[in-house]
Amino acid sequence: QAQKNMFLISQLPYDQGVNDIWGYVDKRNDIEYAIVGLDRAVSIVSLENPANPVEVARIPDANSLWHDMKVWGNYIYVTNESAQGLLIIDATNLPDVTYTRWNGSDDANFPINMNTAHNIFVDENGFGYIFGADVGVGGAIIIDLNDNPANPPIVGIYDTRYIHDGYVRGDMLWSSEVYDGLLSAVD
Repeated sequence: QAQKNMFLISQLPYDQGVNDIWGYVDKRNDIEYAIVGLDRAVSIVSLENPANPVEVARIPDANSLWHDMKVWGNYIYVTNESAQGLLIIDATNLPDVTYTRWNGSDDANFPINMNTAHNIFVDENGFGYIFGADVGVGGAIIIDLNDNPANPPIVGIYDTRYIHDGYVRGDMLWSSEVYDGLLSAVD
């Protein structure tokens, strides 16, 4: 049985392809939101009434078959595999949002020019790990989301091999280095 103990509550059709989903909870009112990656945008959907999901914001983004989204505080961080760098959405005043683009070019310690990335992970300490970027061999670009979430500084780069996806707990990065057939542990 494909749907044991589950049933469909509602659906929200889109006018373009859908490629990923994440969640956000507005702490002011405990409203949950779905963050949906679309082919040419990021959609923010209010789930205040799960039987009637409502798109409250749509932020244009690069035309890409892949977006990945993660949240830290009131900020949503979005990667894509086509162009325009990291999309940073300020969700503090939902349903009104503002957004910026980040590519690391003005970083004082590690000036880079990132346009694309496959994935992003945010750990429990507020550090973002951008994987599969078009910088170096596409390892991990590590950014601190705590003090300046709209323009995070780069605090490190691990660029030994391409990383497709990763997970961080404590001080250990577990990286899937798919082109080399490796699972690496990076301290």
